[in-house]
Amino acid sequence: MLTHKKNSLKIVTITYSVFALGMSFAATAAETVKICDDLGEWPPFTYFARHQGEPTQDVRGFTVELVDKVFTEAGISYSIDLLPWKRCLAAVEAGSYQMLLNATYNEERAKIFLFSDAHSYITPSVFFLKSAYPDGPQIQVKADLKKYRVGGIHGYNYDYYGLSETDVKNKGVYNYEALVQLLKRGHASIFVENVEILAGFHLVGKNYLEDSIGYKKIEDMPPTPVYMLFNKGETGKRLKALIDQKLPQLSGSEHLSRYMKEQEN
Repeated sequence: MLTHKKNSLKIVTITYSVFALGMSFAATAAETVKICDDLGEWPPFTYFARHQGEPTQDVRGFTVELVDKVFTEAGISYSIDLLPWKRCLAAVEAGSYQMLLNATYNEERAKIFLFSDAHSYITPSVFFLKSAYPDGPQIQVKADLKKYRVGGIHGYNYDYYGLSETDVKNKGVYNYEALVQLLKRGHASIFVENVEILAGFHLVGKNYLEDSIGYKKIEDMPPTPVYMLFNKGETGKRLKALIDQKLPQLSGSEHLSRYMKEQEN
């Protein structure tokens, strides 16, 4: 498990010697691959470990371990920083960071970034207050979402739910705690998210799937692929090729399930 962190939000820095597998990318201490992801956390994929209920400087997660296995074997030096989400996206686009760990697809991102093959598949769902909807909201297909006031997180992708920026109430909502409070205070009727993410917060001591909050799968939506994103420069292309080469041995639902079980023991 990775435990190194510098001051502020510098999380992980591990240095190795050479780049392997016949690729021309040379990673040295002076050429560390810079990776970012969302400061708001996205368990079980990326999150801060807790000590006595408080975040530590130890970043963990399924995708963190996946990247560590690939880069350790390849001899790549890298660092991971958790940043505000839109800042992370902008930094990878600009090339000050070479990749980020977890993202969903939309056409705008496809114009800007390289996508890895999918490393996970998760379940798009709608969340609601049981007191407001004892039998659940009347949502069978994603088109039904527009009948409700939908909450969301600023900067997140809701295109695959069929929702535009103006369809989602997200002003001032930058993390899942704020999203849940938006629902509880009645400023949104529902919110949409993949159930594995809300369930994953129990790894950091937050039970968002408490008795007052219900959820249901959106029936016409297939599982959501989760990708790594890369800058479109030469380094990004080589990193994508390496990750894609290794993903079949390290990713998928069985690996994610195993990770969750290991963290719960």
